[in-house]
Amino acid sequence: MAKENFKNMWAMIQQGKIWQGKITNKKKNDERYTVNSTIIPLKNEYGNIIEYMAIRFDITELEAYRELLEHRLSNTNHDLKHHIALVTQYQNAIEKASAFCRFNPDGVITYVNETMCLISQCEESELLHQNVVASNLITEKTFQTIFAEVNQGKTWKGVIECNHKKDIKCFLDATFSPIVENEILQEIMCISHDITPIYNLYKEIEDTQKEVIFTMGAIGESRSKETGHHVKRVAEYSKLLATLYGLNAEEAELLKQASPMHDIGKIGISDDILQKPAKLSDEEWKLMQTHTQLGYDMLKHSSRVIFKTASLVALQHHEKWDGTGYPNHLKENEIHIYGRITAIADVFDALGSERCYKQAWEDEAIFELFKQERGKHFEPKLVDLFLDNIQDFIKIREELK
Repeated sequence: MAKENFKNMWAMIQQGKIWQGKITNKKKNDERYTVNSTIIPLKNEYGNIIEYMAIRFDITELEAYRELLEHRLSNTNHDLKHHIALVTQYQNAIEKASAFCRFNPDGVITYVNETMCLISQCEESELLHQNVVASNLITEKTFQTIFAEVNQGKTWKGVIECNHKKDIKCFLDATFSPIVENEILQEIMCISHDITPIYNLYKEIEDTQKEVIFTMGAIGESRSKETGHHVKRVAEYSKLLATLYGLNAEEAELLKQASPMHDIGKIGISDDILQKPAKLSDEEWKLMQTHTQLGYDMLKHSSRVIFKTASLVALQHHEKWDGTGYPNHLKENEIHIYGRITAIADVFDALGSERCYKQAWEDEAIFELFKQERGKHFEPKLVDLFLDNIQDFIKIREELK
């Protein structure tokens, strides 16, 4: 395959754009194969590309059929009837390899092929003349997004969620294209492939990461005689506060999954310090403070977004709004919002919990401390949101006591 094709592909994906096209490669035995490929850049919380994900479908047989078809159609010795028969065979080959669906601008389905029926687990009669949203093939929000694009003559490509009649989710890599006549949108055509196994595998990997993070966080807390409920509570407080602050659902959930690792660096602190039932000496306190850098150093090498976020939280959750925190004396917006949020969640839970060196505080004393530390330890806006919604935080604490 021409090197220029790969240069163009790299130029596009390194800009953070999605690339789609056909790629021909060689097998180990030197046979050629062709794939229809979609390459998606994956970014961390800073917007930096950390990996690329490729979703590929083998179209070797279809490409061979297409080349044969083009060759035969170029032979003018055959009559029109013969050419139509060849085109029909090629269309049938495509239909068997892909799920097809067409619907009008109102979303009413006008055509589905057998593969689409197999994916949706519906009979053709159950789908034809029905609304594509009501049939659970796509959501209302997705339909509106797609329609906005194709109504402008554009093609929409992406992964859609499909719920068939047995209420089981499946995921399709889909392309929606406009069918236009006299510059008026007549229908929308969808060509899709079922990527549910790929999606489920990715989800399983993601869930495993979350489980590892929670388990490691609980281990870190257990060394200072705290239970896993502490990290559960901090996770829920962080998600709630992130949502109140205005972070989107994806960011709030990411913080919830990463925050249990905020004190993972404590596994590098000796028991003599962690479990000391009295005030630490100056030297001991300096050693205790190193747990933030230790936690960061443990996690920073991973390219996974969830571990990158956890490393950030581990490093910054003891920084203070006025710059008097540790380890780097960051101040105000120099501290990442994830660190600022986790600081409040961690302190609220720590003060209300009994530890080896102290008794649990009364709620009124905790609230008074937050008022005093507004603009000093904590960001003022976050303190206001926390105190204005304190009953929601207390509810989480009671549920995970």
